[in-house]
Amino acid sequence: MVYSKATRKKRAKAAAKPKKKPRPKVAKTKRKISRKTKSTGKPAPTKIAVIADIHSNLEALEAVLKHIESQGGILKILCAGDIIGYGPNPNECCWTVQKLGIAVVQGNHDLNIDLKDMSRFNRNAQIALAWTEGKITQKNRSWLLNLPMVHKERLQGMAIYMVHGSPEDPHYEYTTEHTPKYVMKHWLDDTKSDVIIVGHTHQPFVKKIGNRLIINAGSVGQPRDGDPSASYALLDLKAFTAKIVRVPYNTDAVAEKIKETTLPGQLADRLYDGI
Repeated sequence: MVYSKATRKKRAKAAAKPKKKPRPKVAKTKRKISRKTKSTGKPAPTKIAVIADIHSNLEALEAVLKHIESQGGILKILCAGDIIGYGPNPNECCWTVQKLGIAVVQGNHDLNIDLKDMSRFNRNAQIALAWTEGKITQKNRSWLLNLPMVHKERLQGMAIYMVHGSPEDPHYEYTTEHTPKYVMKHWLDDTKSDVIIVGHTHQPFVKKIGNRLIINAGSVGQPRDGDPSASYALLDLKAFTAKIVRVPYNTDAVAEKIKETTLPGQLADRLYDGI
């Protein structure tokens, strides 16, 4: 077919023009999902669940984790140490924390699973650690001994600093609600933190220092504040508030397990009184 001069110019111009590539269907699908998420999707998680001092109490740990799951809007879980000691299920508690990818720091019981320094422990704690050392797997032993002393991260603009004891003595210092405010303020200033998380005392509290927070989540597995219910803390980063949450669990089951071992019977009895 012979084209006119004008037609040939028009066709040549069209051929020289770069062809538009068709948009991939995947990209179109992603745009639809994005619009749907912005218009009808759930809000981004803003809550941090804080646990501490599990102490080989699997029943209490499972009850707390189930309760945390029911809250919704949980961004992540943090653990202020002492996975083992006192209770009858050290391996199971280690496995659970690892499986869930919970960020955890080393507690004084975790540190001493190798029994190298028992001088800071009372008689029952020494017996329990020795019993635990005989039950723990090599992998869990290595994991416990290599846990970090300090965990630092920034979440939604908030600087979080977590230790087992205190920023000055990560393993052994007791931080309570009666710790002087000027000491807490010094820790917050020194660590440049908005939130400091501690454990170790088994006595929960939330203390506001100016516009910053100190949180002790209490104990999952061996509360010592007179309340036998398992304890954890819930931090809302958006509202910047924190509260202590108590969760009942099957204390009888744990006490029976302890009494079936060579662990001291007092470790079972104290669970009923929260001491």
